[in-house]
Amino acid sequence: MIASFIRRVLVQASREWQEFHRDRLSLTLASLLPILTLLLIGYGLRLELKNISTSIEDRDNSFASRMVCEKLLATNIFIPASKGDGQSAEEAVRSNRAQVAVIIEKGFQKKLDLGEQATIKAMVDGTDINSALAITSVINSSSGSLFAKPRQSIIGEKPQIVPVSRTWFNPGRKESIFVVTGAFAVILWIFPPILAAIAAAREVEQETIIRVYTSSLSGLEFLLGKGLVYYAIGLIQALSIFALGVLFFGLRIEGSAILLLIATLLYLQCAIMFGFIPGFKARSQTAAMQLVSTTGFFPALLLSGFVYPINNIPEPLNIFPYIVPAKYFVDVSRDTFIRGAGWDGAGFAVSILFVFACLFTFLAWQGVEKMQLRAG
Repeated sequence: MIASFIRRVLVQASREWQEFHRDRLSLTLASLLPILTLLLIGYGLRLELKNISTSIEDRDNSFASRMVCEKLLATNIFIPASKGDGQSAEEAVRSNRAQVAVIIEKGFQKKLDLGEQATIKAMVDGTDINSALAITSVINSSSGSLFAKPRQSIIGEKPQIVPVSRTWFNPGRKESIFVVTGAFAVILWIFPPILAAIAAAREVEQETIIRVYTSSLSGLEFLLGKGLVYYAIGLIQALSIFALGVLFFGLRIEGSAILLLIATLLYLQCAIMFGFIPGFKARSQTAAMQLVSTTGFFPALLLSGFVYPINNIPEPLNIFPYIVPAKYFVDVSRDTFIRGAGWDGAGFAVSILFVFACLFTFLAWQGVEKMQLRAG
């Protein structure tokens, strides 16, 4: 009984491989796009603020004010902005020549010498609210350590509290490590489901699925045989992008490789069955691609923690990330390549992926069974 079941599944897988091998679109999606996507995201996406064009107007022109200007630019976050002839710092921001205007008023050093509070005006372009909030945070956090130093050097005062911080797991704060480990989840939730959806929709579009209904092949055998090909292709894609992460972006396995392998297998099962669900319902391959792209890509991008912290999502929308499988694979990926806690840190995420894999497989199976009943 089991041998017959396995033989039927393998026969269906062989037939599906022949169909896939002749489809140039599927071959392109499978071989090139995951690699290109990882390279584009890994090299192109940057989250840390850099090269913020800054117009500095030093009206005091004192030793203390010049020291502040020098140290502000020495942070490697702010760079001098080009100003027009006779243009003030505020006008540079209004004319979009600068994102920040920093003004040091006259009497800055005199106030420091007298022990009075000296202020520095900073005007931030709020057109891009995310950048504006981050720039304001950088300036405010720097005020205690950066702007107080001129007074300390002149009067000889020493700060009473000296913060000492240490960054764990990613001490160099390499953005590529954070971005690429999250991109793994997004890429594997885009391309394997699209391939599966196209294959399922092709059966419906070309009406070749009628042969399945008239054969003795069960819905589960058909589903597993068809999915086996894309499961193997998805695994090759996963191994390829993992290897690229190691070779091009300096990733190293810090945690459990077995944990990552199990999570990848479960995640691919989720992704492929997720692609089959709309694929068998769509009437064309184009519609299937659009369905998977819309319902799969945006949740994986926005609700997985890939870029945006899910803790910032307001209630009641903050419950949605917990029903997105990509969130749990991001947890496993970042634990494996960054944190290294292993099963203690990411074992729960693997168990949730197992639940999702069973759920999506059941839903895809039920969809095929219902189609067979309608055809009968």
